[in-house]
Amino acid sequence: MGPQHLVLTWTSPEDSNAPITAYIITLEPQSPSAGAGAAREERVGGHERRLVLKDLTPATRYNLRVAAENRVGRGRSSSPVLGSTEEQPPSAPPRDVRVSDVAFEHVT
Repeated sequence: MGPQHLVLTWTSPEDSNAPITAYIITLEPQSPSAGAGAAREERVGGHERRLVLKDLTPATRYNLRVAAENRVGRGRSSSPVLGSTEEQPPSAPPRDVRVSDVAFEHVT
């Protein structure tokens, strides 16, 4: 995980006699600043069991669901799981750092 990505893994469901052709991953941010309520879908092949979700908002919680699809259609989504991106470090160092008085015992 990191400030702008999450790694999601899952196991296959029963295939109901038709091979799984794709997985649809739905992620929805919980934070208003990250577009809460604005769900995004990612699609991967039926042989995949892992997805790196990229370009996410730092320090944000996401609800994630996975659904399997075969030639007949899309199955029900999994129960939601919660994932959180990490906070991002400051983008620049402090500015205008000054020393006003230097003495043998202290700096102010």
